[in-house]
Amino acid sequence: MLFPRVLLLLISFVTLVTSESSVIYPFSYEENPIEKTEDASTATSKSTAKKKEETSTSVESISTSSKESKEPDFVQTEESIESKISPTLETTPDSTTEQTPTIETEPSVVEEQQNPAPAPAPVQHESNQTPVIEETTSNPSPAPNPPAGPPVMQAMMLNIGGSYIPYSNAGQGSGQSVIDSNSGIGATWGGAAVQSGNDGMNTHFIGHNPGAFSALFSVGAGSAIQVSDGAGQVTSYTVQYCVTVDDNAYGSNGVDYWDQMIGSGGGERITLQTCINDSTNLVVFASK
Repeated sequence: MLFPRVLLLLISFVTLVTSESSVIYPFSYEENPIEKTEDASTATSKSTAKKKEETSTSVESISTSSKESKEPDFVQTEESIESKISPTLETTPDSTTEQTPTIETEPSVVEEQQNPAPAPAPVQHESNQTPVIEETTSNPSPAPNPPAGPPVMQAMMLNIGGSYIPYSNAGQGSGQSVIDSNSGIGATWGGAAVQSGNDGMNTHFIGHNPGAFSALFSVGAGSAIQVSDGAGQVTSYTVQYCVTVDDNAYGSNGVDYWDQMIGSGGGERITLQTCINDSTNLVVFASK
C-alpha cells in the first residue's frame, strides 16, 4: 500500500516540474533584449536549481515519510507479534505452576512405595473357602479297616495252618462225590464217619489240591491242627509225621500205610490226605 502512494507522488512531482519548465517568463526590459534574455536564462537556471533542490528535498521527505510510514507498521507488527506471543509467555508460568504440584507429589509416591501400607487383615467371612473345609471334614477318606482277628471256629470246620476249611461227615459212601462237587470243602471218608474229639478213634479226611487241602503243604511235624465237631466243640491235634504214598497206600520206602490211614484204631487221632499228582498222595498223621 505504501509503494503506490510514493509512486503517485513522484509522478505528480515530475508533472509539476515539466509544466513549470515550459513556462516562458517575459522580459523585464524591452530596451535590452540581450540582457532580458540573460536575465531570463539566469532566472531559469536558478529556478531549475531551486526546483532540483526542492525535488531532492521532496524526495528525501517522501523517503523519510515512507520510512516513517513503514516504522509504525513494523512497530505494529512487533506489537502484534508481542501481543500474539505474550499470551503464550504469560501462560508458561501458569503451566509451570501447574506442573509444580506433580513434582511435589513424586516424593510422596516414592515414600508410599518405600513404606507400603500394611496388608489388610484376612477376611474371615469368605464363603468360597468354608465349603471346601466343610467338604473335606464331612467326607474324610475312609480309615483303613483294622486287621481282622482270627475267625471264630464254627461247627464242622478245620483250621490247618490258619486256613479255616468247612467239612462234611460224608463217609466212604459219598465223601468223594462231596469234594468233587466243591473243591473248597473237605469230607470224611475212612475211620469214624462222624468226627468226634472224644470217641478215641481215628477220622480220615480227604480234600483236593489245588483246592481246600492245599493248606496241608504248609504244615509239618509239630504243627497244630484244630477240628470242631457238629456241636462246635474244638479239639486240637499235633502233627506226628507226613508221608508220600501211591494210590494203593504204599510209601516210597515200601511200607503199607492203609490200615493207619483208614482204620479207626490207634486212639484219638486224625489222618488227612490230598493228591500231589494223579498217582501220588500226601498223608498227614496227627494225634491228640
